[in-house]
Amino acid sequence: MRKVINIKDRFSQELSNINNILTALENNRYYELTHSKMDGTVSHNANKLRKEISQLLYKIEYDKKSILDEFEDFFSNKK
Repeated sequence: MRKVINIKDRFSQELSNINNILTALENNRYYELTHSKMDGTVSHNANKLRKEISQLLYKIEYDKKSILDEFEDFFSNKK
């Protein structure tokens, strides 16, 4: 079967954002436990995760540019 899109490569930054949220939660980095505002509450992290996944799926479904594509466009236009 032919792969149409390599999601891991094309959307690596989006997947990294999702992974960072999950890693923080796995490592017990959330406000209720650490009392550090930068960690955010479990609820905030869940909402952030939901938003990141939703945005990624939208980009895939509608063939929108990834964050890396947008950076590439931005910097190639600066030359």
